[in-house]
Amino acid sequence: TIEVVPLPTATLSSSATDNAVCGDWSGFGSLITAAFEDVTFTASGGDQYTFYLDGLIVQGPGPAAEYTTGAVSTNGDENFSFDVYVDVMNAAGCSATTPTITTTVKRYPEITNATWTNPTTCGGTGQINLNFNTTSVGVGTLSTVPDGAYTISYDGGSFSGVVVTNGEATILDVPAGVYNNLSITVNGCTSQEFPDVVLADPDPPLVNCFNGPNTICEGEQAFLSGFIELGTAPYTVTFEDDNMMFYSISDYQVDANIPLDITETTVFSNFVVTDANGCSASLEVNGECSTIEVTIEVVPLPTATLSSSATDNTVCGAWSGFGSLITAAFEDVT
Repeated sequence: TIEVVPLPTATLSSSATDNAVCGDWSGFGSLITAAFEDVTFTASGGDQYTFYLDGLIVQGPGPAAEYTTGAVSTNGDENFSFDVYVDVMNAAGCSATTPTITTTVKRYPEITNATWTNPTTCGGTGQINLNFNTTSVGVGTLSTVPDGAYTISYDGGSFSGVVVTNGEATILDVPAGVYNNLSITVNGCTSQEFPDVVLADPDPPLVNCFNGPNTICEGEQAFLSGFIELGTAPYTVTFEDDNMMFYSISDYQVDANIPLDITETTVFSNFVVTDANGCSASLEVNGECSTIEVTIEVVPLPTATLSSSATDNTVCGAWSGFGSLITAAFEDVT
């Protein structure tokens, strides 16, 4: 009797989604290797397993049905993949070979540098400049980000349609803000550097105080003047009074007097200073100024009257003396 033993049903599966992983290249020339996330290959159908990677035995024969890859030599090839198959043997010594699984290793894109230009005006925009690694250690150009349009992501948002050319990209029209953990995804692989960028508006003006005379006499000219630091002159000053009159003073220079025509006691408030860069600041209570209002009191002129005891403003008198020394003596006038 001759027993015919069926061949094992040899199967092989991989933990890599779509048989692709992302990796980093390192090394020199033909010794470049790709380090990537672990890929576990699982075989079944027998009792003994021999794993082959690119035709070389890397594990077995033995009962272990799983093999996990480490770093793999790329032989200097940027478009790198590797093959794994398994010889499966059953207890009777019959063997079969699994289908080959080809795993593609895609290179992580690398952001090597991030610089930026702040907005020149408040409410304006700046730009972010990114550089990407276009060379591998010791070998020719291996672009991690091929020319094209990409989405640059950051915490809470993204910039779409960013054009990369020769390993460089400029993101235009970026408002002031915080852009943390910048990243780019190429062929399903996301960069790992995650630089942070903060764009800031120009410094706004610092309004220390506005003041004027506490009192003026009726008919006198009133004025206000302000002490302003930072920002960029000239400034525009706006404020209002308690009669709902709005004032806007352009080309204001620090400590200059703002003339005011008022006829009654007036309270001025809501001081806002806008500089040449469009940056604004309001007067707030601070160490230089204890109030955000300025009150100018208009004091009425006295009601001046005068009367005389002389009837019809006329009196009788006697002249004496000589020439320019003549004097007139007359009854008292009160």
